Amino acid sequence: MIGINTQARHESIQIGPRAGLSQSAAVSAASSANNAFVGTMGTSNDYTAAVTSALDSLRTSLAPADRERGLTRSAPAQSSGWGIVPIVLLVIGVIVVVVLVVLILIGRRRVLGPRPRTHDRP
Repeated sequence: MIGINTQARHESIQIGPRAGLSQSAAVSAASSANNAFVGTMGTSNDYTAAVTSALDSLRTSLAPADRERGLTRSAPAQSSGWGIVPIVLLVIGVIVVVVLVVLILIGRRRVLGPRPRTHDRP
């Protein structure tokens, strides 16, 4: 498990017993991954790159343990790098449309003036 607190700029890597590693191997793998994360953050200040670096370090650390258990891991598909960008753009677009509609409605009300009350007519 990797936990990241961007406010305090703190991260934590925990390897549980289900990983099939000895305590010393788990501590060593977590320490290597932590160092990779901190090193990448120190040079690029990019959380995505830092997490990728930490995961790559963990993958390298876990490979010998997997071979001992007869397991193999396939390489993950490479990300195109777009990630959350389309969602953010969609949300921004919706906000812009809502603001424009509100501004248009406010402008119409000013041009047309207040509507006459129907119950005040004789």
